[in-house]
Amino acid sequence: CGSLLPEDIGMEVVFGQKQNGRMKDVLFSKPLKLGSSSGETATFSCEFGIEHAGALDYGIRMHPANPQIPYKLDTGLVRWI
Repeated sequence: CGSLLPEDIGMEVVFGQKQNGRMKDVLFSKPLKLGSSSGETATFSCEFGIEHAGALDYGIRMHPANPQIPYKLDTGLVRWI
């Protein structure tokens, strides 16, 4: 088995309406950009404005980043962190 590179991983922040302490529906997501990496540690970040009012919940979603995978969220390799 080969090793994963930071470029092999896609990260995004996902926002949704908060209801009963949980994210009810996803409203929007924004991709995180790979900043730096060293050894087994990689830093991802993004900047954007919030266009929705109300209490929002968020999560970080990790998935494969490969142009040969057209539907990354359908691979079974999505992880919430």
